[in-house]
Amino acid sequence: ATMLAQLNEKRRIGYHTPVRHLIPEYRIKSPFKNSSPTTLIQLASHTSGLPRDAPINFWSNYTTGLWLLNGGRGKIKWYVTKGNLLKSLAGIELESLPNHESHYSNLGFQVLGVAMERQNGQTIPAYINQNIFRPLGMQDTYFYLPREKYGRLAAVYSKDAQGKLVELGDGPFKRWGDYCTFSTNFPVSEPRTYFSGGSGL
Repeated sequence: ATMLAQLNEKRRIGYHTPVRHLIPEYRIKSPFKNSSPTTLIQLASHTSGLPRDAPINFWSNYTTGLWLLNGGRGKIKWYVTKGNLLKSLAGIELESLPNHESHYSNLGFQVLGVAMERQNGQTIPAYINQNIFRPLGMQDTYFYLPREKYGRLAAVYSKDAQGKLVELGDGPFKRWGDYCTFSTNFPVSEPRTYFSGGSGL
């Protein structure tokens, strides 16, 4: 969203530019009559009507199951690519009328990230490092940590069954019932193919 604002200030893109001008693959179905094309500002403001997430598992692949079976001794691998995201768009339908109400959407920000890359001809990590992080003096903010900074990764703590604060290892851990299974080592995981606009930094 900050990248969109900066490019708009430089008059390189408009807030109300239709997403399909930059992403021809964006062919979202709409059950609403006379709904207007999705715009970049709708993606940034969560008013696009898109569902929360894409209909595929963007958070990890089948290795999550193996990771659970071996008690967290293996690593979760993250194989999602922009190609996977773009292929999923044809099967997505709007859940609410665009510009009518706000609904949080990871998918919307992921699509916005792809649109910004195509407009600027630069990857999201390269752009934000050059135009946001460096000017602000943010020397330790990444999607994935460089190996020389692995030791700087903050420990994650949680309360155990007795209410005592304990340091967590790599996992596996579950939250909110079985809805979310996660690892604390995501910032150092391989391969580094997914730079999420919705949750990655």
